[in-house]
Amino acid sequence: MRIGFLGGSFNPVHCGHIAIARQALTEFSLDKVLLIVAADPPHKEIAFHVSASERLKMLECGLAEEARIEASGIELEREGKSYTYDTVQQLYKAYPGAELFCIVGADMLCDLPNWYRAAELLKSVAFVGFARGGEPCDVKSAAESLNARYSARVLLSKASGPELSSTEIRNRVYAAKSVSGMLPEGAERYLYENGLYLPADVRIKQEKLRAALNEERYVHTMGTVRAAMLLAQCYGADGEKARLAALLHDCAKVSKEVMAQYLKRFEVSPVGYSKGSPGILHGAIGAEVAREDYGVSDPEVLMAIANHTVCSQGMSVLEKITYVADKIEPTRSFCGVEELRAEAMRGLNEGVLACMDYGIKHLKEKGKAIDPCIFEAREYLIHHDIKNKEALH
Repeated sequence: MRIGFLGGSFNPVHCGHIAIARQALTEFSLDKVLLIVAADPPHKEIAFHVSASERLKMLECGLAEEARIEASGIELEREGKSYTYDTVQQLYKAYPGAELFCIVGADMLCDLPNWYRAAELLKSVAFVGFARGGEPCDVKSAAESLNARYSARVLLSKASGPELSSTEIRNRVYAAKSVSGMLPEGAERYLYENGLYLPADVRIKQEKLRAALNEERYVHTMGTVRAAMLLAQCYGADGEKARLAALLHDCAKVSKEVMAQYLKRFEVSPVGYSKGSPGILHGAIGAEVAREDYGVSDPEVLMAIANHTVCSQGMSVLEKITYVADKIEPTRSFCGVEELRAEAMRGLNEGVLACMDYGIKHLKEKGKAIDPCIFEAREYLIHHDIKNKEALH
């Protein structure tokens, strides 16, 4: 069996890691590639204090759809400083008779002679170097030198690794920017649902929210956050406001008993459409809960939370983003959701209109009453937002 392995902190794993592993599988005829999570270093802080166990779990989630690329926590099983030489010995015990290929950035080839037990390591395992551009030395000459000096087997890939970095992903998540497409779907979902790389004040709100909602509602909420980040990026909205509105849009989507308490607490008596469909009130009540229990004071954010269920005439960009994100978030799987996602990427107004029409059609098919507000909002959207945009072009 021919096994490649690539070590790293994977904080988080990104699509560059996956691309390198896939290329190695085909270019060097490997049977599998292991992505090995580095242990927590004793004298160095891991960014955002993400533990090795969390990074391993995130990696496992990110590789769930990969057939021959696996997450490994083999380095977490031993204590003390972690050396590649020791990892190789463990791998030979785990895979007797295997041929091992250590996958590294080509720049590391320049420093290989300084590695722990380098001579023995270079004789016991093949090395595969992937260039990333801007290497500090001539990697081809370095490979040739290692092969001649140590009778080693150092190979260079014909491909270059994509220009992605875990640092950039962490910074983008912290700054409320979308990371869609930069890391595997499973890993992105894991990091958002577990509040990794978020500012402390946002994480406090998130943890409080998680305790208040059931798991299904919480998963939907974090999917809405992800969708809101992407829409905010596409349409030039404030990412931090979009993240906060999406995070708390369903903060009042609770049991009937708790909702009854909220109605009493905020002195709200259902009238009109909401009297027959009280669930619609979770938007308006959610704005009150966000203000009183989560300390949100931004009127634009509160309006986006309040109107994500009923829509209104003259909706702001943030209101539209929150409304659409709620409908198209990545964990949604209902028939027609892909069409809604496509419309939302074509244009924000188009996405809002498509979601409105889907909601109206769905309620009609179910024989349920429809809030007249949505028809008014729809007409305003068509005759003002969409037509005005068309006139400008």
